[in-house]
Amino acid sequence: MEAGIHKDLGMEAGIHKDLLCVLIPAFNEAKVIRRSILSCYKAGVAPANVYVVDDGSTDQTADIAQHYRTNVLTIVNSGKARALEAGLLHFHLADRYDYIMILDADSRLSEAYLPAMKRAIAEHPEVVLFSSVQQSERTSRWNPLTAYRAMEYTVFGGIVREAQHLCSTISIVPGPGSLFRSEVFASMDFKHLTLIEDIEWTCILHRRGYGDRIWYVPEPVVLTQDPRTLREFCGQLMRWNRGIWQVIRKYRLGRGGQRIDVEWAVLLLEQCVLSTLFLVLIPVWFYVSMRTELWWIGIDQGILLTFAALT
Repeated sequence: MEAGIHKDLGMEAGIHKDLLCVLIPAFNEAKVIRRSILSCYKAGVAPANVYVVDDGSTDQTADIAQHYRTNVLTIVNSGKARALEAGLLHFHLADRYDYIMILDADSRLSEAYLPAMKRAIAEHPEVVLFSSVQQSERTSRWNPLTAYRAMEYTVFGGIVREAQHLCSTISIVPGPGSLFRSEVFASMDFKHLTLIEDIEWTCILHRRGYGDRIWYVPEPVVLTQDPRTLREFCGQLMRWNRGIWQVIRKYRLGRGGQRIDVEWAVLLLEQCVLSTLFLVLIPVWFYVSMRTELWWIGIDQGILLTFAALT
């Protein structure tokens, strides 16, 4: 690791234990890093509490971050997880803050984020990981892929996660906008991770017995950029699905005897068995009554498209 551009405003003010900080890993994010940083300030986070780890970018990411008075560390390109670990250790964040919030460089905090999280922390100091609401950033022109992803965030990120919260079985805490207790985040594995670190870290906390201390907070919103082309969408979907299967195999999800295993068993049943059965039966239904099947598919897709457009 090489410590390159480094401007630590927090250290200049002296070591102190503050409530929370924002840690932003960034690789070639010159086009969007400014908006992410400014969203932190608008949400009420002081510049001294915003940390950017430039993961070996070849563009102006570090210069832009430094221009907006954040703490900046440049390292050799190592990937997101290693960048987070580098920032954690270099800035001694676990010693200086009670909570560490992870923000992707292409995501933005809503102005309601910090007040809502402060209320949640005050009401539930025992919680080790807070999950916010993830929403798609509105595009200049309507995009069916972005609209579909927005619908998924609304259904899974809102309805499903609210139900999981009530049952202490939250299966995924999204990477952008998650808030960790600092000592818990410092104890995470940063070196032997699957493709999806946010799902794996959530799983690790369940395996450690912290399932009832993972909390969903519906008020704070994080806006994130989603794929706008079919190629990007399919690439993201393949990476997510591959990472999910890696986590399932690594932690034997569905077979561990915890509540989270029951939740994953239900999710796998729905995704792998029922969905597959539905796809297999489609030709049969077409043979029995093509007109009826076309009507059902049309109604189903019409409902999804309408919901996506409204979302």
